[in-house]
Amino acid sequence: MASHKPAVQAVAKGINKTLNKIFGCLTLLTLYLSVNILDASAAWPNEALAKAYDRQAFGL
Repeated sequence: MASHKPAVQAVAKGINKTLNKIFGCLTLLTLYLSVNILDASAAWPNEALAKAYDRQAFGL
């Protein structure tokens, strides 16, 4: 049992590193997407206001 310990630890370390990379990528992707979604949702009211202003200004 004791002879397997270093190998098991090495495998666990490798799995840990891989998982950290995957979760790191997912976190970055999630942040990127959430920022883009927030930007898009922030643009909607501004576009609506601009259109309303145009209608008023030009009597459309």
